[in-house]
Amino acid sequence: MSVVSEPTLSKDPESVKFFEEKIVNTQEAFINILKSKDSEIQKLNSKLQKKVLIEPKFATTKDAASFIGVNPSFLTKRQNKAFKQGIHFFKPEGESIVRWSITALSEWLTNDKNNTETTDTKLEKLLKRR
Repeated sequence: MSVVSEPTLSKDPESVKFFEEKIVNTQEAFINILKSKDSEIQKLNSKLQKKVLIEPKFATTKDAASFIGVNPSFLTKRQNKAFKQGIHFFKPEGESIVRWSITALSEWLTNDKNNTETTDTKLEKLLKRR
């Protein structure tokens, strides 16, 4: 097996050509690696955006309370009062866990943006009814 030695740095045309080819090959390899990593990053970013943007349709009492920024007991105490079964929440048949509609809770919070009553005012009124 013969060992090919790399030419030393000199100004002869053969050496210059050899190193230019090495530099071009290294640059091309590096560009390919960057393109590959960029593609991977874009795929991961797309997956992350989908996870962030996809809002769950239903949540447990704990998760729904966290979503609207209240204590879980706030929701539980208002079942069948401020929140109506079949609209804001439901109990799956054979289960004791309540599922809350994130969409209905969002609408309740924003009140379809037609009512000037703020969420804080709405919460204060509900708390005073206790």
